[in-house]
Amino acid sequence: MLLFLESPVPVLVLGVAVEILLALLLFSTGRGRLLWWMGGVALVTVCGVVLERMVVTDREAVTERLLTGAKAAERNDLPRLLDCVSPTAGALRAETQSVLQRFEVRKLWIRRLTISFEQRAAPPRATARFHLVGNGRDRQQELPYETFSLWMTVFLQKEGERWLATGYEVSETR
Repeated sequence: MLLFLESPVPVLVLGVAVEILLALLLFSTGRGRLLWWMGGVALVTVCGVVLERMVVTDREAVTERLLTGAKAAERNDLPRLLDCVSPTAGALRAETQSVLQRFEVRKLWIRRLTISFEQRAAPPRATARFHLVGNGRDRQQELPYETFSLWMTVFLQKEGERWLATGYEVSETR
């Protein structure tokens, strides 16, 4: 069931496949009653897509939180970036502030994102692993490179209805 709430593609593929089958039956039998069934399938498909768009799964919420953090870093918007970090993660908040003051981030891309969940934990936790590629500059001009590529693992926990970062690990290789 979760497959149908993560993306509209399964609902659309299933709806189109059934419509094609019904259209073939319509043309081979000539029975006009099949038009009612085709209309019903079209309505169910549209409702399925609308439902998928309305329901935000935990995977979508974690992905959105990471993308919000990346956009905030690109804009050098510290308050918005800290909004993605748990208030209980004092060390992470301080390090985030320090890094954003030292580096001007111009562009960030999150690639190869995988998310795993510990739903039975209290509170629920998630681990997001991705390849972070970026462009920026060191304001202290100690690092000569303007582009970077690294693998990040971000640890998140659900606080209320929001997923917030509690920690991270960085490595240069997968």
